[in-house]
Amino acid sequence: MPTTTSLEFQRKFGQYLNESHREPVEITRHGRREFVLMSAAQYDELLAAAQRSGKAVEAASEPEQN
Repeated sequence: MPTTTSLEFQRKFGQYLNESHREPVEITRHGRREFVLMSAAQYDELLAAAQRSGKAVEAASEPEQN
């Protein structure tokens, strides 16, 4: 995952927007990760995976009915 500072992100905003369509871009501030920029499609995939995972955990925690 490419990493950039918030200042560099501001300077090259368009470049990082284009790059985020290929892979997420990590944005740091004061040396710490603050944000991750990703495409809407990647975000939708992440949400769907989290929902599937949550449903699997929920199903696994339900007592078996005989």
